[in-house]
Amino acid sequence: EDSLVEPGAFIPIAEHTGLISAIGEIVMRKSCAQYAEWQKAGFTLPRIGVNVSARQFFQRDFTGMLERVIAESGVPPTLIELEITESVAMQRTEHGLRMLRRLRDIGLTIAIDDFGTGQASFSYLKRFPVDTVKIDRSFVADIGVEILRRRHDCGQRRRVNRARDPHPSPGRELNLEIDVIARYLKRMGDARPS
Repeated sequence: EDSLVEPGAFIPIAEHTGLISAIGEIVMRKSCAQYAEWQKAGFTLPRIGVNVSARQFFQRDFTGMLERVIAESGVPPTLIELEITESVAMQRTEHGLRMLRRLRDIGLTIAIDDFGTGQASFSYLKRFPVDTVKIDRSFVADIGVEILRRRHDCGQRRRVNRARDPHPSPGRELNLEIDVIARYLKRMGDARPS
């Protein structure tokens, strides 16, 4: 029909049928071609982000395909950010690490997308050569509510600190709020199943 099909509807089918690799290559080619066109028109652009599926990430010639597309488009690899999900990074860990290192060697930027939806911990991320971690909305959705709940506590501490030092540094107040966020994230991490 003439209606828009959302990615959530067609990507699982493309994954299941194996078409995702071909679709992913088309997306990469079109993204790089459009980026190159905008560059030639004189636009200064940030990096482009391209999502990569698990099947595509682990296909045999994935890095070769990327190198060919990049060479054909003329877009510097440092201006391309590959976004892989946390679950992709956790699959076949040693092979995944080798792949990520190879992609970084090409010059690509790597982002972990949807972090917080799987079983990985922040400390586990140290093993991965990634440039950006995009925390999933569901993981941080309640942080604002938690901060508001704890704000009263912070306000009380600020009053105590001001009583001790009537001219507190802005950094000290900021540290109190960061501390609330850090404690919340720690509790969220401790509550995750092992």
